[in-house]
Amino acid sequence: MSAQLTGPSAVRLLRLTISDSGTITYQLTGRETGLPATGLRQPVPSGGTQTAQAATALLQPDQADAATGQFRALAVGFVIVDGPGSRSAITDRLQSVAGLTQISRASRAAVWRVDPAIADGGAVVVASSRVWLEQNGQAIDAVPSTVAHARSRTSIPAGPAGRDLVIAEGVGWRNHGTVTIDGHRVQPVVTDGRLSYPMPASGGRLSIDPGIQHSAVTLGQGIFTGLLLFLAIPFGNRRSRRTL
Repeated sequence: MSAQLTGPSAVRLLRLTISDSGTITYQLTGRETGLPATGLRQPVPSGGTQTAQAATALLQPDQADAATGQFRALAVGFVIVDGPGSRSAITDRLQSVAGLTQISRASRAAVWRVDPAIADGGAVVVASSRVWLEQNGQAIDAVPSTVAHARSRTSIPAGPAGRDLVIAEGVGWRNHGTVTIDGHRVQPVVTDGRLSYPMPASGGRLSIDPGIQHSAVTLGQGIFTGLLLFLAIPFGNRRSRRTL
């Protein structure tokens, strides 16, 4: 599990903190700046609108099951619940959410894993990833990438027409980032706040370049994040940035 949070292809986590008064705050955490970044040079705290919608849906009984799909779209692999307040109500709710599996019941923090998406017929399983391929709106394969805002160099196999490459970053990523197949630039498509790139049926050599370099300092948050989960479950408090 530590590799999923500290490795070069680390996923993100959503942290819900319950105060003494019962107020729930949230924070989207990963190894890059801005999670996801609306613009790479101007990151939005706690992931912006997409994260707010996912966190809010998780806490609504009639919307919670849909939240796991939103988490995968944000490359969220884990949900953590901590804080000094009572966690019993939210724990009971998360226990019944389809697509979440509790993997820790520690006294200071509880942890759920976001389960992989299963395609029709159960033939394809796709775990949370910063980059993935979709067919008709359904994830069909994860694409290797790094925490440096989805940077990737890999091969896309030949496949059916109509596949899209989806990147779990804010739409502002396209202002700096580029996607090419065999050296040919692919134009972005924005739909409901999601950033995708049409892929040719022939496949080819994929290059995803976020367009700016990140110093080692910007990745320090990821080291801390990994320690939180790897060493702590239980672990200490950290102030969340937004309040539901």
